[in-house]
Amino acid sequence: MDSYLDIYNDNYYLRICNFLKNKLVGVRKFLLYINLQERDTIEDSMNKLYTKIFKEELPSKHINFAIKRVYKSTVAFPLLGRIPKDTSNTMLHLTLKFSNDTIKKVDDLYDNKLYKILRFYKFLYSDIHRYISYAYIPKMPEQNERLEKYTNHLLKLNKEINHFVKSSGERYIISKRAKLPQEHLLRLPFDGLFHMTSILNLSKILRFGLLSHKTAHNKGYLREDISNSEVNSMRDKHYDAIDLNIHDCVPLYINPKNPMLKTLQEDKRWHQLIFLKINPNILIEEHAYFSDGNAACKKTKIYQSIEQFNKLKWKWIQKDTWVNSAEIKRLRCSEVLIKDIIEMFYVEEIIFQNEKQLKVAMKFFPNHYGIKISLDSKMFELL
Repeated sequence: MDSYLDIYNDNYYLRICNFLKNKLVGVRKFLLYINLQERDTIEDSMNKLYTKIFKEELPSKHINFAIKRVYKSTVAFPLLGRIPKDTSNTMLHLTLKFSNDTIKKVDDLYDNKLYKILRFYKFLYSDIHRYISYAYIPKMPEQNERLEKYTNHLLKLNKEINHFVKSSGERYIISKRAKLPQEHLLRLPFDGLFHMTSILNLSKILRFGLLSHKTAHNKGYLREDISNSEVNSMRDKHYDAIDLNIHDCVPLYINPKNPMLKTLQEDKRWHQLIFLKINPNILIEEHAYFSDGNAACKKTKIYQSIEQFNKLKWKWIQKDTWVNSAEIKRLRCSEVLIKDIIEMFYVEEIIFQNEKQLKVAMKFFPNHYGIKISLDSKMFELL
């Protein structure tokens, strides 16, 4: 069985909701023409329609579906202890319920949206069955009021689904672009690039993108700045080689297990720290730069051409540990600098230290942006 986090990260829940939402078109069409059908054919058509929908692989994995004929006890022959076996004394019972606690837990996170969709299907089924069961009901009542209520509910769900679809499209586009050469990818210690920030900044990051230091401060989007103010003042300088101020860029570490992480371990804001893992192919974007050390240091050089990637001191960037040397510490903090903004479709994963952080972040729904979330305390450890 898929885990709670797997269903969340894969947007499996949204896929089920979207599937059932779209299939409601068929149910509504069925309702539209129901009064034109012969009553004795409606039941079979209705059951086939529902069976086709809920036996599909996507919903059937997490939703129990069954249609059973139940005999009415009110017409039983009490003395003989039996029930007449003809359909006039029966009713159809539709079962639609979650098949496991995992999907229910995700549904709770989404304010029971899937449960409400299933309930809508059951209401419609019940009304249709009532119509075909009682001859004195001359015509299937219109469902306008109930349909309007659930249509408004589904419109709210659409916003979340469309967000995910849009993000998936953007990720597909960048997956088809030119890639960082394999020789450079293999140099990266953790198969990506990393931005350190406070979890307090996550909601604004998801909404507006990962912004440069200057822009984030100017717009008031940074609730908590984890950087060292003294070091930051040293970074507030113009590099002629790239014709930019460092604060006009979004900084990423090639190896997050560096002296900056060590400093934060001794900081009161340590419990807020999270990592955003960035797709390394961002390095071949037009306004991507990289340094051979901490950009705050005068000795550090900044490059733009990916052909110069081998100029970095990979021996010290890749090692599990580093020696207590100012020069080695500088090299260990080699950076990638992206001008102005990193859009969310370049963020592959958000890594958290503990479950408390994870639970807070899930309510921001980074999965709608196609971003995986994970719990990995070892990423925050220094060997």
